[in-house]
Amino acid sequence: MSSKSDTDSAASSSTTWSVVVEVSAGILRLPVARIDSREVLLDSTIRLQIGQRYELIVERPDGHAELIHAEVSQRSEAGLLLRWNPAHPREITALERLFVDKTPTASDSGDLESALRSRSRLVRTSAIAAQRDSVRVLNLSAIKELIQASVEETIRESGRSLDEIELRRLREESERGFKERLAEFENEKADLQSHIETLTARMNRTQDLLGAEKEREVERDRFTLSEESLGRLEKTLEKIVQRATHGEDLDPAVEQELRAVVNQSLDLERSKAREREETARSENIDLLERKVKRLAKNLDDARYQRDSALETVRRAESRDGFPNPLHTGVTHVSPSEDGSNSERRRALLADLVSENRQLREKIVHNGSSEKKQSKNKSVEKDLA
Repeated sequence: MSSKSDTDSAASSSTTWSVVVEVSAGILRLPVARIDSREVLLDSTIRLQIGQRYELIVERPDGHAELIHAEVSQRSEAGLLLRWNPAHPREITALERLFVDKTPTASDSGDLESALRSRSRLVRTSAIAAQRDSVRVLNLSAIKELIQASVEETIRESGRSLDEIELRRLREESERGFKERLAEFENEKADLQSHIETLTARMNRTQDLLGAEKEREVERDRFTLSEESLGRLEKTLEKIVQRATHGEDLDPAVEQELRAVVNQSLDLERSKAREREETARSENIDLLERKVKRLAKNLDDARYQRDSALETVRRAESRDGFPNPLHTGVTHVSPSEDGSNSERRRALLADLVSENRQLREKIVHNGSSEKKQSKNKSVEKDLA
């Protein structure tokens, strides 16, 4: 009894379409109630979200299968309606392969009827009655029988009859090809996933480095004071030291040591602020040098293009034997030589480098003089 039921189910599955879809509950194989090149109606009560796209493995009755994306369009008592929504041009080709040389089945009656209706011409019955007394009517079943008879006759005339062994071989080849394509798709998906993970790791690493750099910048700005803040701090500490020394009898050595510690701390902060200013000036100077070099290069390129264009015009005029009317009244500019351009550029760069050096030396000299003046002021305060 069980063997008979298994045989019946195998026979029914071999004559109907089926769809394999992966949902949150798992991988499901669903029967097909109707299918064409635009949409597919699944004979299932499963509830899928309308507008959601799914990957469908569509299997024909002969065992041929293709991977195509579809979008949920409607849910009704008849089943679940999905419209094809290919995500790649090769899915469009796969959709065309599904409906090439497709044998008519019970689920294709609607397609045949719609095809006949689309190719037929609409004529009013009053117009027919005005021309003829009676007409012959051919129903859909008769048309299907005629098509089936024509197909069988064509097969007999061609002498090709597929036996069970050849059908099994074709089915095995189709399954093998489907498995190969499925494995290729899985490998491609795994490669994309690994690439995504690599990019995610790089992005996280970049964000960590950016956060660490921001923290270092905040830390540096937090413990570096400006010149104005250092002046206020120095006045405050001076008042504290004077109040402490005048209020009670304090050992002169302790007072001297306290003043030395305060002056040393202030000098250290001043040097840090000065280094930051010098670094900023140096960066600005380097930026200006790069801009000047880039402008000089652009200037040389423009001059070279101008010289090439003038040379081309000169050759054309000499070849034609008469001047170009477009250049009438325009002063002819002789091409500049590369040697003179190179010399001018070298002289310009040399002047810029010398000016930058003088500016840096001036900055260093001003910094050292300011440092000496601050030390002299601290010595005068100690003597006072």
